[in-house]
Amino acid sequence: AQKAESLVASFKSFKIVFQAKYRRRVIAGAMIWFTVNAWSSICLFFFSYYVTNERGWDPAAVSYALTLAYSLAIVGYVTAGPMLDFAGRRLTATLYFSVGATASFICFTAESAATITIAYVIVLGMHALWPIAATITSEIFPTEIRGTANAVVNNMLGRTGMALAPALVGSISAITGSVGDAVAYLSLIPFVCLPVILMVVSETKGQELE
Repeated sequence: AQKAESLVASFKSFKIVFQAKYRRRVIAGAMIWFTVNAWSSICLFFFSYYVTNERGWDPAAVSYALTLAYSLAIVGYVTAGPMLDFAGRRLTATLYFSVGATASFICFTAESAATITIAYVIVLGMHALWPIAATITSEIFPTEIRGTANAVVNNMLGRTGMALAPALVGSISAITGSVGDAVAYLSLIPFVCLPVILMVVSETKGQELE
């Protein structure tokens, strides 16, 4: 009986999320999560292939770059929390989206191993977009539907970016003849999402949430 009641409650919450009064928030949240999933997946999935096949790196060089990048990337995560609190949600998200997109474009078009490595360190640091997006999309929905709404905008809608973006890399690289170029072009997608962050997402810094 309890299980049935739980399922009914979950279904009711699911229906509420799609009510007209939450439509704008759902679209904004889904676009943010689609962007994060798309950008993150192509940057992570294709890096080793790119540097090995298009820049001539050996396995040792790839291992060194990844070890360095993952070790230093923690700075981006440690910085994200205080920035969300003191600089605000919109400014922090705008900064991370912009820097992440720029760094990934440089990384996947550069020729110099040093430039590629430094840019990839920044790319991984900007992956703090995951907790930043989680914070924003949690706060734009009321408490009673917050969990369900996050599941909808991230796991149901936004996660499609992780499936579609790598497929697009394959299609574009077949035309350009370069996986690096395809990733570079698609990695600019965060700039498309910036208007959503600036115009739709409400600033909640210092506010008491419902």
